[in-house]
This record gives sequence, C-alpha cells and structure tokens, in this order.
Amino acid sequence: MKERIYIKPEKIANSIKVDDGKIVHKIRHVLRLKVDDELLVFDGQGKEYGCRIESVAKSTITLKKEISLRNEDQNLIEITLGFPLIREGKIDFILQKATELGVNRLIPFICQRTASAKISSKKLDRWRSIIIDASRQSGRLWIPKLDNVFKFDDLINIDSDAKIYADLDGVVLKKAVRSDAKTFFVAVGPEGGFSIDEKDAFTKNDFAAVNVSDNVLRVETAAIFCVGLIKDLLR
Repeated sequence: MKERIYIKPEKIANSIKVDDGKIVHKIRHVLRLKVDDELLVFDGQGKEYGCRIESVAKSTITLKKEISLRNEDQNLIEITLGFPLIREGKIDFILQKATELGVNRLIPFICQRTASAKISSKKLDRWRSIIIDASRQSGRLWIPKLDNVFKFDDLINIDSDAKIYADLDGVVLKKAVRSDAKTFFVAVGPEGGFSIDEKDAFTKNDFAAVNVSDNVLRVETAAIFCVGLIKDLLR
C-alpha cells in the first residue's frame, strides 16, 4: 500500500511543493523514498491524488500530481463528539480513535467536574496533528473539525437532530434516536459523570440520557464506545 500524506487544498496543483519539515523528514529519512517513487496525497476535503516524486532537496520535495483517485462528497450523516478536558494522554486517545471511527466534529469542553483550563493554540495545533495523522492512517478523505474549548452553557445549545449524553440511568440508544436523524451530537461526561444541574440542563435542551453500558466506563472508553454504537446503528 502506498504511503499517504496530507497537503492543504490550497497547496495542491499539478506540481506540489512539500516544505513541511516533518513530512519532508518522513519521506526522506523514514520511508526513504526517491525520485520517481509514488505516494498518495489527500487534501482533507474529500479528494485524493496519485503523485510521483519529481525532486528531493534538503528541505523541500516536489511532487507531480498524476491522477485523481478519489473524490468524495461530505457524508450527510454527521456525528459530533463532545468530551471533557481530562488528562492529556486520554484526550490523545479520544482524538485518534474517534477519527478512525469516522466522527465529523470534536468538541472539548469544561463542566462542573472538570478543571477549568485555558488551552493554548500550540496544544490545539498538536491535537489537530493527531487528527490529521489518524485520518491519514485510516484512509479517510475528510478531516474532522476540532473546535476550541466550549463552556457547558455553549455545549447544550448545539443544534442537532439527535442530542444525547452518556448516563448510567439513561435508556438504550435505539430508544433515544429518531429513525430519520441525520446529525448526531453525543456528550460524554468527566469522571463522576455530569452533575444534577447539568443533567437538568440537558433535559431542558432536548438531550436524551443514554446508557451505553451496565458498567462504569472510563471517559475515553465511553467516548469511543458511544461513537461506535452510533456508527453501528447507522449501518
């Protein structure tokens, strides 16, 4: 299988100049590709191309776009995952696995049982890099959107056909989702779950409580399991 790399849509032309240091290093020193070797380029917005290496320099690589391989419209079915700010490694896991499963949008948030934290632009860039790499590895054509951190009051005002939050006292997913739903928003709480006030706010804003397991799940497990259940429901 040919190696895939991500190039921003505005940089894709018949001749593509690759000047991202990490990608150049990977092509030269990890993959050890040379002139005339082939690789795949995707733009994160539904398009993928077959390309050939034209030249290799110390800090740049030039590709020739040879063929359009895939062109995919954005799916009408959209899944948005809201997850709380938790330990860094767990967030990395959520971003990676949710992307692999096909989530369309990722929203980190703060609530009563999370530490209020200001996320730097550097950290958001790092998270986006994880999402891009998971998209590349899993063969996705569309890269999920990553939002800035939401406050809980903003989270409950999201518009979606099906709005659910994970809760041990909830109903099974099939009972909470309309059969004609096209857009889904699922929120997973922090350790200890959402507070009573937050559950009341969810109810007042047309969210349904959904029980995804009889056992108490870790945040990252619940997040991935919720996405997987929705994907399975849509099959």
